[in-house]
Amino acid sequence: MKNRKLLSLIAMMLVSPLYASDKEKDSMEECKKDYDSALAVMQQRQKGDSLVEAMKNADKKLVMSAYSQPQQKTIRLRIEAAENFANDSAQKCFRQYKWLWSDKSNDTI
Repeated sequence: MKNRKLLSLIAMMLVSPLYASDKEKDSMEECKKDYDSALAVMQQRQKGDSLVEAMKNADKKLVMSAYSQPQQKTIRLRIEAAENFANDSAQKCFRQYKWLWSDKSNDTI
């Protein structure tokens, strides 16, 4: 009985890092998708595409958030606005998974 418990404990210790690694990979992929979606939507916004067209192709909440922001006048500012919007979206996503990737000794987020 003791051997069985010990084997179970050892097996859990070996599998746990793999499980966390898979979860971390999944969270990275999900947050990358969020970044890409937000970037595309804000690029539409900055190009001057209509809200109606944007609503047909993307998450409605994301579109409404992007279209509540002003359209910038220069190309440089439009690129910056799109990248900032996408980074904000990815940051919100990563905060959901903080327990997977954050440094426990330096918890600043």
